[in-house]
Amino acid sequence: MAKQDGLVGQSTRGITQRKTILVMDDQIERHDMFLRFIGDGFDSIYTAETMLTMVEAGAVNAEVLFLDHDLGVNMNGSNLVDEMVKQHLELPTVKRIYVHSANIGGNHYMVRKLQEEYPDIQVTMSPITWLSDEFRARKQDRKAFKDFILGE
Repeated sequence: MAKQDGLVGQSTRGITQRKTILVMDDQIERHDMFLRFIGDGFDSIYTAETMLTMVEAGAVNAEVLFLDHDLGVNMNGSNLVDEMVKQHLELPTVKRIYVHSANIGGNHYMVRKLQEEYPDIQVTMSPITWLSDEFRARKQDRKAFKDFILGE
């Protein structure tokens, strides 16, 4: 089971995200998958509201974001992206965004809006099956997969 000591349940006030990869997904199973793929080299958040608060506060220092679409009842990934665009929020350290949702319509919307708002950031629709395939293609080597994700 994914460790929940990262950013989960903590106020984002005064917290700066620590790792080069930040995963936003409401399913613990998906965070477990990322543990298998890249070890503990990522921070976890579980809601779009937390992500929005962090971006608003300038507390995201990741190079790579993994964003899910279907995140529960209050705010989904599309709502998050809409709010980021509306506020013209900056992501100065982010080089890549992977939208990994299984919701194809939500994926397409998020990718399009992110590409329009952040033309200098590589935004990719990356369903979980694609991530699994890429991990297997690297012979399940965590370092090789993490390097691939970071573009190294």
